[in-house]
Amino acid sequence: MLPIAHGYKHQVGIGQEDFSGGDYEICLSPTDQVLCDTRANTCGNNFRSLAEQKQVTDSARAEMAAQFNYTPLIWETPHYAGNQDTYRAAAESGFQFFTESDTMLYPNKFGYLNLAQGLIMNIPETAFDFQDNPTLIALMEPIKKDNILPRLVRLNAPYYTFYHNTNFEQYKSLVNVINKARTYDLWYPSVEEFGLFWKSRDQASVSADVDPFLKKITAGVNNVFEGLTLTFRLPDGASPGTVVINGSPAGSINKMVGGVPLVYVVLPAGTAAVVEVNYK
Repeated sequence: MLPIAHGYKHQVGIGQEDFSGGDYEICLSPTDQVLCDTRANTCGNNFRSLAEQKQVTDSARAEMAAQFNYTPLIWETPHYAGNQDTYRAAAESGFQFFTESDTMLYPNKFGYLNLAQGLIMNIPETAFDFQDNPTLIALMEPIKKDNILPRLVRLNAPYYTFYHNTNFEQYKSLVNVINKARTYDLWYPSVEEFGLFWKSRDQASVSADVDPFLKKITAGVNNVFEGLTLTFRLPDGASPGTVVINGSPAGSINKMVGGVPLVYVVLPAGTAAVVEVNYK
């Protein structure tokens, strides 16, 4: 498990009276929750300057390095209340990723309202947060663990939720969701490892060609990294044949998914690769 920087004052303190978890430190009016809530679309120009925001992101990263002997790569804006300068500041402080719900299922460089401007990658919270009201907890827990969870697993998307330890009912709900998640073996990679994988994936490029006469699919891949996996969709009714990577025979994992023949090829580390998948 690796730490995520969630503001500076927002998470710094030595006791219940010394930190709030409720402050809006990116804003000019830290106690004004309405003006500083990006998602209410009413924040106007109430955010701190880029330089002031960078003081926050610098301080958060330095404090976590000092306390945990680990420099975090992921930033999460307190209450998600930020503007374009927030993500620029985080990137300039050395954060490679941020995290928030943006209605996306996979990492991207947009985030909510495209505030990230391509400067830093969002690892989206795909399963939303945990409610703190017991009635809402009872309503939302089955949706989280019995509907959202299996669907995201089928899509090979991350199941990622935000949790604030507010009360015991909320904690019990989290435990129930965790127990259900164990059936899908979702404990790796970490959020940071997943982000680093996706960053490498984002830099890879693939070109492909299908020769129906030779019954062969050829893919050229640049910026290859170890563990990069290509999925080949064979023509209907076809069955997998041999696989060749850079002129040498290679293995593959072959599956039928909904009647569709798929071939998965895991690439070795290197700068480039040419993959040939033959079919019958």
